[in-house]
Amino acid sequence: MQLVIRVFSEKSYLTRFMQVLKILFLVMIIIVYAHMFVLNYSDWFHKPSVARGVIESIKTDNDFKGYTLVVITGEERLTVKVDPATAAQLQKHDLIEVTYLSQKRDAVKCTVLTRQAQNSI
Repeated sequence: MQLVIRVFSEKSYLTRFMQVLKILFLVMIIIVYAHMFVLNYSDWFHKPSVARGVIESIKTDNDFKGYTLVVITGEERLTVKVDPATAAQLQKHDLIEVTYLSQKRDAVKCTVLTRQAQNSI
């Protein structure tokens, strides 16, 4: 009888140990993926930047598989990446307001304001 009780008690310790190992493994996986997300997509934790300016040039970017906009915002130049659908709607010298991720310079939203107001900046 004591042998049977020992086997069951040892089995419960082994079962508990395996459950703890599974939980630790899952927690480590979650920590690794959260760390990878923070390293690669840290812009999503910050408020996006907004700039208003005139498009100086629209260039294709083979590395990004999209387009790169060069926007003049007053005294400074801003380079922002946009997708092909957005770039097709834009023209050189358009006055735009672009919302972008500040570190990676990816455009989130791009609005054409007007073409006549390009000298008011």
